Amino acid sequence: MAQRVSETGLSVTDIATRMCYLGYLTGTAIAEDGTPVLDIDSVCTRISGLIFALRFMGVEQDALTENNTCSFKDVPNWAAPYVGYAEAHSLLYGDDFTGGEFGCAKPMDTSWFLSLIIKTLGYDLGEQWRISGAVAAQLGIVDSIEPAMSRGDAIVAMWSALRAYCANDSQTFAEKLIAGGRLEYNDAVFLVWSVDAAETEQYLKTAGLSVMPTLADGYYTISLESTGKCLNVYSDGPNGDYDGVPVTVWRQTGDVTQRFRIERTERGTYKLYAASSKGGFNRLLGDNVKSNGLALWRQNANLAGEYYIKRVSACPQTGSGDNNKCWYIIPAGEEIESVLTVTDPSKDGCAITAAPSDVSLASGQHWIFTSDGVTSSSGQEMALFPNDVVNITQGAYENYSHGRQNAIDCVSNTRFFAPFTGVIKHIGGTNECNGVYLESVNPVMYADGTCDYMTVLFMHDDDTSDLYEGQVIPQGQAFIDKGSAGDATGAHVHIAVYRGKYDANAVFTGSGNVYAQNAFFLLRDTVIKSGYDLSWSIIY
Repeated sequence: MAQRVSETGLSVTDIATRMCYLGYLTGTAIAEDGTPVLDIDSVCTRISGLIFALRFMGVEQDALTENNTCSFKDVPNWAAPYVGYAEAHSLLYGDDFTGGEFGCAKPMDTSWFLSLIIKTLGYDLGEQWRISGAVAAQLGIVDSIEPAMSRGDAIVAMWSALRAYCANDSQTFAEKLIAGGRLEYNDAVFLVWSVDAAETEQYLKTAGLSVMPTLADGYYTISLESTGKCLNVYSDGPNGDYDGVPVTVWRQTGDVTQRFRIERTERGTYKLYAASSKGGFNRLLGDNVKSNGLALWRQNANLAGEYYIKRVSACPQTGSGDNNKCWYIIPAGEEIESVLTVTDPSKDGCAITAAPSDVSLASGQHWIFTSDGVTSSSGQEMALFPNDVVNITQGAYENYSHGRQNAIDCVSNTRFFAPFTGVIKHIGGTNECNGVYLESVNPVMYADGTCDYMTVLFMHDDDTSDLYEGQVIPQGQAFIDKGSAGDATGAHVHIAVYRGKYDANAVFTGSGNVYAQNAFFLLRDTVIKSGYDLSWSIIY
């Protein structure tokens, strides 16, 4: 979808950065320097497009507050309020919602998206919504449209709509937002109307917006600023993996029950997974129905929670709380902002409840997130098997198709995650079976006890358009799907491990130089459907 960008002299990245700081998108992850990963080149999915549109319409909070029932069986809990709102307010256009499925991962229909954007400007096309592209072009929002669009296309369309005039009005949409108190005048000047990229960059720096105050996805020990006690699952072992196990605070012990994996959603909230529960890939922090506290729940349970994590500027009592240390944890959906607060910070096993932020501020009850990763005792990340199910259909050097390849084929769960924090060094075409090479950012611990850089090749993902070379993938973040690209027999992922950094001069063969069982650790309670009689090292 071609947008009117060139006439402004701004790049899509320039505009996406502006829209991020205006609050219209949060990014799909956070880079190591604290800036958002905007992911502008990937396809805009149906759920992302709907969230963008509801956010642009100014009804995102209404959607979360109303929490309407969603009739589609394939919509995850976190997305249900958005889709439920669209259903309740007749915003689902088209006839592609068949079989009771919404299709969150399908590409967003461009005409549907634009119809919601121009509806916000006062142009309600009703049943003629498919002509929205032509109307948007007349308004200067787009030049032409394609059936599907990228995230960048959607973002620039919204930015252009801020500059467009409303129906039967002499005001632009940005001016209308200013009049209604939804947009600051200075933000409009530098982030909407200015076409000087350098001027806007200086404004962002002056306003303190050059680095987003957010946390990167990953493993953390979460401790109280006032006492050093840690967020802690009440019991470990099998008890750490049932619904309703309490979460409390405890003195620091280094136990895995005091570690959590945080994962940021598209709407800026975080999910907190307990590392003691299937290595952090299963149970989520949520409400405790038996008391006024917190507990762990499976991902699809209605008590599983999401949280905003916001920086604390300073603590008046202790003078601490600088921008690099202290955070509030705020339950999402709270009508009045409340933060997680410990009833007695000095006591081990004390309950955690929600209290007004001024109460927490006065008592110094803020949280410090210390990045852990899945690390060895000497601090290196431990390379993990990239799925929570081991289901191997072919091993190294097997005659079927691995006769000369040190690799394994896996038909585990659809999504495969990064075994370590890595950077994508190369994405091959169909002649390379859509192979994606991920190189560790730092040396990692191998399952054979050695420490070195590691590069892993993942092959056969049918669509790698959501990935790009140079992209940093945090440990534990899903990024590869099993598929059959390159004429593979059946959907699977081919995995080959190389010791050291990526070698751009190496000939593509699909063969690694390290056996998988010597490279990857298995997290405790990883499901082994077919381990191929390999000797795996199990941790946590």
